[in-house]
Parts: sequence; C-alpha cells; structure tokens
Amino acid sequence: VLAGLMSAFARPLISVIAPDFTSGEIDMAASMTRIIAWYIPFVLMAEVLRSWLNAHLVVGFPAAMTLVLNLSAVAFIIAFAQHRPLMVPTAYVAGSLVQVVAMAVMAFFKGWRPAAPMMRHPEVAATARLLVRPSGAAALNPVVRTLEAALATFLPTGSNTLLHFGNRLAAAVGGTIVFRSIMVSVLPRISRAFGRGDTGQFRMMTRLGMRLMFLLAVPMTMLGVVLAPALTEAVFSIVPKFNGPGQAGKLHTLGILLALYSLSFVGAGVQRSLLAPFYAMRDTRTPLRNTVYATVANVALLLLGFALLKDHPNAIYIFPIAYSLAQCVNVAHAWWRMRTVPGLERMPLLIPLAGSLVAGGVGALVAWLILRFAPATPELLAPMLATLAGLGVAFGLGVLAFRRGSRGTGTGAAQFADRSMPSDQ
Repeated sequence: VLAGLMSAFARPLISVIAPDFTSGEIDMAASMTRIIAWYIPFVLMAEVLRSWLNAHLVVGFPAAMTLVLNLSAVAFIIAFAQHRPLMVPTAYVAGSLVQVVAMAVMAFFKGWRPAAPMMRHPEVAATARLLVRPSGAAALNPVVRTLEAALATFLPTGSNTLLHFGNRLAAAVGGTIVFRSIMVSVLPRISRAFGRGDTGQFRMMTRLGMRLMFLLAVPMTMLGVVLAPALTEAVFSIVPKFNGPGQAGKLHTLGILLALYSLSFVGAGVQRSLLAPFYAMRDTRTPLRNTVYATVANVALLLLGFALLKDHPNAIYIFPIAYSLAQCVNVAHAWWRMRTVPGLERMPLLIPLAGSLVAGGVGALVAWLILRFAPATPELLAPMLATLAGLGVAFGLGVLAFRRGSRGTGTGAAQFADRSMPSDQ
C-alpha cells in the first residue's frame, strides 16, 4: 500500500520536499521515487524472515543480510552501468529482492514453511495489534527526515546530499551493523526469561545487553568524533563527485557532519538496550512514547536552531547537533521508565560505564596522536594507522572492562530471583 501511494503521488511529494528543484529535476526525482518505493515491501519481507530466524537464535546470517543487499546492488550497477539515470534505484530494488530470496532460503533450511496467513488465529490477531504502535513510531522517522530535507533546500546547493551521506553512514555503522546485532542476540533471551517468570535471568540478560552497548557505543562515539574528518577526506577524495575543483570545502563539511553524527552513537545504542525489556514484556506503549518525545525534541531543536542560525555559514551543522541531542531524550525517558520495572530498579552499571569511557577515551587519544604526528604521505597512511590503533586499544581495554564488570553478575541476578515478574502488557 505504501509503495503504491508513493508511486502514485511521487511528483507532488518531491515538489513539497524540494521546492527549489526545476521541473526537469522534479520529474527525474519522481521517476526514481516510483522505482525505489518498491524497495520498501521487499525490505519488510526480509525483516519478517530475519525476525523469525532471530527468534530461533539464528543471528549470523540475518545480521549480514544488508551486506547481501548492497553487494547485489553493486553487482547490478556494474552490470547495467549504461542505464545511468534510473540505475541506482533499480539496483537497490533488485538487491532487496535478492535479499528476500536469500533470507527465505535460509529460513526454509531452518524449518520455516510458507503458508497462507490465518488472520483469525488469536496469535496472529495479537501480533497485528502489537504492530500498531511500533509502526507509528517508525513512521515518525521519515517525518523528521522530510523536514530536514525541506529546511536544507534553504542552504547552499549540495547541502541535502551532504546531510544524506552523513545521516545514512552514521545509521548504517551504528544501527544497522552494530546495535541491531547486539539486540537480536539478547532480546530473544530477555523475552524467554520474562515468559518463564525468571526475574534473575531477566535482569541478568538486560544488564548484559546494556554492558555490551556501553562497550561498543561509547568508544564508537569518541573514535567517530576523532577519526571521521580524516577518514572522510581520505576515502571520499577518490569519489569523482568530491575530487573535482572546489570540492575540498564539501569534503571538510562532510567530515565534520560525520563527526557530529557520531555523537548520536552512544544515545542510539544505550536507548535500544534500555527499551529491550519493554519489547520483551510486549509493552509497546513505552517505546512509542520514547520515540514521540525524542521526535518532538528533534523537531523543536531543529526549528529553533534553524530560525536563529539559518544565515550562518555553518548552519548545516544544526541538523546533526539537533539529532544527537534528541537521542539524550530517548535515553533519559527509557532509563526513567526502566527503573519502574520489578527487578530492574537498581542496575550496577557504574563499572561498565566507567570502563567504556576509559577504553573510548584512550583509544581516541591514541588515534588523535597518530593523526597529529604521523607522516602526511601517503594520504591513507595516517587515517588507517589511527583507525587500526584506536580500535585496537579501545577493544583491548573494553574487553578488560567487560570482564571486570562481569564479576558478581550471577549473584546480582540471584539477589532478585524471588521477585515477581511484571504482568504481560
């Protein structure tokens, strides 16, 4: 339905989002929208199959399904490079179709069998009701992205492209690759513990998810801030769009955008771990409110900052700053609500948090020192050395902190084992 609506109303939608486009540009964007709209149902089908596999504790291949999509899209682009105008959206739709087929084959070998839906079955009806609030929350994200695109049209030409690069890269590295992989590993176990009424295991697995998020999200934030500008210049300087005359300024801007978007990693990751027990309890109201509060904060900060600084030469940085600050609202609300869940009132997280701060801080310092003092040539040498050294140091210290924080976990879980579990919502 959504794909059909986007296809039918592609031209007026583009006209609203990009009022400064010429008629020809609107026609081209609308043509691309009519194709890329069908990416949505294929991705949704793949997500359903991934959820089935995750529920059966199959994690590795489902976590790599985005890689299948991207590799298929790249292969399509290479094979049909002569059809340039509509090549990229068509490639993504083709990649999403390959992704569905790959996930279906994997699920089939794990026991899934396609069948007509039993819409009157109580479990199907209950699942359909559970979809309403998460779907509403997910629908808020494109609303904010549309507002950003509309505001960016008042900035210098190319601002929308830079913002899209920054937002998509940050989302891919954080949400798609790292944070989602953690949650699909621990969420089924949290759900099973809740279903058994095992408060100790419920608490222990929730804490494990949070510790893993601290271990990864905090160092990712610090390393991202330090490394993003240098890596952006090194990697994107070989892209034709960014290596022409007068493009150095755009590369510099993109690097800072990515550094600012990196500030959102810690909020995005910790928020997921804080909301995990609510999804396990089938409480969809709390995650919806969490998204609404953060969306309102994001829109308010964006509009306020844009009204005050739209004529400033660095006005483009308002977008990632507003986005990153809104993540703090996510974390604050989720943390406050989690404290009301029996068994999760007082989580001993000081050592994991301190350890992740030390790991991230030392790793970022090592990366900065290499960027500062390493030879300038060859161009990729310093960024690559800084990345490898920073990640290595942060990972090593993070593992030590993780092991230190593991002490006492079992006794902490047992301490709450006699508490009653919260009711199913």
